Amino acid sequence: TYQQGGAVTLDLTMIYGDEPDLSTSITPSNVQKPTDSDVVAFHGFDVSVDGATVTKLQNATLQLSPNARFHRGNGRHPVDAVIGDVTPTLSTTGIYSGPEEIERAYGSTGATTPADRLDAVNGTVTTTNGSGTTDTYNLTGLKPQGYNWQDLIAADTDLTDPVTYNINDVTVA
Repeated sequence: TYQQGGAVTLDLTMIYGDEPDLSTSITPSNVQKPTDSDVVAFHGFDVSVDGATVTKLQNATLQLSPNARFHRGNGRHPVDAVIGDVTPTLSTTGIYSGPEEIERAYGSTGATTPADRLDAVNGTVTTTNGSGTTDTYNLTGLKPQGYNWQDLIAADTDLTDPVTYNINDVTVA
């Protein structure tokens, strides 16, 4: 998650069930703690959709949402855990600077009405820390799920155009 003026954050939510036999393979000595070189300052975050950088980016979230559940037997502890379909999405909000986002939501450059079928495009999310280390998340098959304008008539705020994209696949380069 990126918030303009702040640091990039990573949130992890997972399921956990009691273990009848506790594992000793994970110890505090082999868990890596973040260092200063792992911190990504606000200026080290970029989003590109169909080759164009989202200008005046205010916030963005790349979310991978697996559906996890337990298999249970006749005991009180889960027997196994399974992961269902992973549903990646990208949500961006930028200060309005032109029709690019609505054109993408309509399906092509110059489009003024919604298309019957949207073409998927590719994109990237790139983070860079103070040491110059870069992580790039390649996003394949972006299609807008939702688009709107916010603060259209609020005189003391900027017009923004939030977009949420469905994604077919995410790989880390």
